[in-house]
Amino acid sequence: MRFIIRLDKIRIILTISILLIASIMSAVWAKPVLATYENSEEIIGSRYMDHMKQENREPEANLPFLFAVYTITWAGFFAYIFMLSRRQRDINLEIEYLKSKHTEIESKSQSNE
Repeated sequence: MRFIIRLDKIRIILTISILLIASIMSAVWAKPVLATYENSEEIIGSRYMDHMKQENREPEANLPFLFAVYTITWAGFFAYIFMLSRRQRDINLEIEYLKSKHTEIESKSQSNE
């Protein structure tokens, strides 16, 4: 039972931290993009599409985004492995506790007979 409560707390904390990281990263990435436009008319008009076509011609311009996604993916992978190892450890501790209680109950029932 304690394991389930801990697992729920971990899920809540992990979800909040992922949302927080995603919002921070989107805010960080949005500032340079929005700073390149002088007014909002450029975003809607054809000048925006021309700008995007020119920007996509240079593959090196997208390397920071590639690195960010790569880093986030590996961080997520290691966080998942960490959570699995903690869950496995908690399950093993609970199994040992149940085994000890089982042997304790068996010894009491044998002594009563």
